[in-house]
Amino acid sequence: MKKVSRAIILLLLLSQLNGFAQLKTKKIILVTLDGFRWQELFQGADSSILFNKRYVQDQHVINNFWGSSETERRQKLLPFFWNVIGSQGQLYGNRAYHNNVNCTNPYWFSCPGYSEMLVGFVDHAVNSNDNIQNPNQTVLDFINQQTEFTNKVAVFSTWETVSHIASHNPGTFYVNAGHEPVHDIDSTLTESMLNSWQGYSPDSHRVRNDFFTFYYALEYIQKRKPDVMYISFEETDRYAHNGQYDEYLKAANATDFRLKMLWDWIQSQTDYKDQTTLIITTDHGRGRSGRHSWTTHGRQVIGSDQIWLAVLGPDTQSTGEITTVNQLFQNQIAATVSSFLGLPYINTKPVGNAITSTMLASADSTLMNNTKHKDSGIVFLPAVIRSPETKWGFGAASSVTFKLRSSDSQTRTSSVQALGLYTTRKQSILGLESTVYFPREDLIFRLHSSYTYFPDKFWGLGNHTDRRKPIPFAYKQFYVFPQLLKRVYSKLYVGISLEYQHVYNFYYNKNDFYDYHKVVGLQGGVIPGAGILMTWDSRDNAFSPSKGEFFEFAATDFENRRRDYDYSNYVFDFRKYVAGTYGKVLAFQFYANLNKGTIPILSLASMGGSMIMRGYYSGRFRDNNLAATQIEYRVPIKKNFGVVGFAGLGQVARTLNEFSAPQLKGAAGGGLRFALKPQEKLNLRIDYGVARHSHGFYLTVAEAF
Repeated sequence: MKKVSRAIILLLLLSQLNGFAQLKTKKIILVTLDGFRWQELFQGADSSILFNKRYVQDQHVINNFWGSSETERRQKLLPFFWNVIGSQGQLYGNRAYHNNVNCTNPYWFSCPGYSEMLVGFVDHAVNSNDNIQNPNQTVLDFINQQTEFTNKVAVFSTWETVSHIASHNPGTFYVNAGHEPVHDIDSTLTESMLNSWQGYSPDSHRVRNDFFTFYYALEYIQKRKPDVMYISFEETDRYAHNGQYDEYLKAANATDFRLKMLWDWIQSQTDYKDQTTLIITTDHGRGRSGRHSWTTHGRQVIGSDQIWLAVLGPDTQSTGEITTVNQLFQNQIAATVSSFLGLPYINTKPVGNAITSTMLASADSTLMNNTKHKDSGIVFLPAVIRSPETKWGFGAASSVTFKLRSSDSQTRTSSVQALGLYTTRKQSILGLESTVYFPREDLIFRLHSSYTYFPDKFWGLGNHTDRRKPIPFAYKQFYVFPQLLKRVYSKLYVGISLEYQHVYNFYYNKNDFYDYHKVVGLQGGVIPGAGILMTWDSRDNAFSPSKGEFFEFAATDFENRRRDYDYSNYVFDFRKYVAGTYGKVLAFQFYANLNKGTIPILSLASMGGSMIMRGYYSGRFRDNNLAATQIEYRVPIKKNFGVVGFAGLGQVARTLNEFSAPQLKGAAGGGLRFALKPQEKLNLRIDYGVARHSHGFYLTVAEAF
């Protein structure tokens, strides 16, 4: 029974919540190495440049950083990256494995890169390296505005211009950049010495040495204990522009050493250890190897949009170098920073999604620690629902999560979930759902199955039935619905499905009402079906999308000659999501369930329920065909809370010719949302819908569409 199956799909999401634990990260340090190429990070010193005397004057660099293999070279150059992050964290961007990280801005130089990284979207007004204040709120501004993080954000930068690009509202949090000394009343001896030494250092245009940036930052974190810090190093880009490959490598190696010092200090502090996540990246790439283009970058230089990302912390799985095919973008870093702190990041325009593959360790460890059999990844927890059809329902749920390849951090986690519920309307529901993602998600297997004992109501057939005369009926049903989908292009999948319904113990009052409407299926029986489906899914999130489209077409043929059931079912489902300012979303759906042939009562198209035309009892109107549309406006209000307003129009009809605008039914309402897991946008949904002579209260998980 599709109506019950759809309800179970939503209800079973409850069983995942125990795995959605609070992240352990309480503090974030973002670090950038200006213009540092992915080639040196993953392959070490480049022989086509290293052995060119035009670019290398210090021959000791060859002895220090050259090796016979990529692994040896990169470990010599960046020992902290490969001995610590490589074994305890994650590194993205090795294009040799088609693991790509790219800028989405078209400029491929510093200010547009820093802006995209910190804002979360591309603003074409940020198209120069001039000292112009960022016209957009940054993630640092956003975090600083949250009460628990006010005055706990700090920025240190070698390049003066970063002080302008890091914030839309200068002066709201601490920034030290360029040749700026520290003027605190309680300046430490180290800060005073740094001020003095910096005054005697060579005066480069708008930049100082990375040495000063690092030790100013280290002194500040020891003294002020900020929760969020951004450190921007610059020397790698400066020396590359000068064609000094030896100094470029030494600058990277020195930064690697300083990161080790910082991480070692973090591990020595009780209020930072096991609470701090370190995110390291770059603002842009550079030209390719073997040519002078490695010294420069920009939209005319191939490779300048190719960047990388490293993450280390208590919530990040120790998968090391990511070698699976994947695509990440610079505009995802802002939301990633915010999500580690449990803050769903919003701005005036849509922002890139948080990179949730960097945040799996805490949820997975919690999942495992709540089970008796830790190797199985099984959890058990109570479940509760509310709808007009069930009233209150109580029971238990369980969940098993796994990956076919444990090292694959790019493919979504597969799951098997089970649910048992008993409702105050004396209904029994047992459900089993599974979604298995094969490597690279080229194949997806889905299974929905259930056993139900379901006392229900029937008002008759058609778009005009008497609301005062519902007739009770009840039945038992066993239902199995497997699907196998194959990716054929980008986000387009095609697949096959089988459907098996066994309806029995059908109870109803034997009167002329059913005979009058010529309702079939009252004797139950077995109804097998087979079909095809096609899905296009460009949504940015499965639970609560903010942009993108979803379209699914399914055609299924059913036949049971013993019971005279012979019909075809066609489902069209189109959804569109438009992102507004500050996280607002306008969502639209058109849904049609069309049937042709001799259709049993439980397979008729029905209007109402928690998914579409909320406010009507599911099945308040039934007939061969249903067409309905709904629109919903979603507005975040504070941290993990939001409100929605929705409205819908729909109609059931015996034939397609009977559909007409004057016959449309209307429903509308509103609701509250609470983010159960902000990183995944999984919401607790509380809705109240009102329709003509009808209303409904709904408590469930995930959006209606």
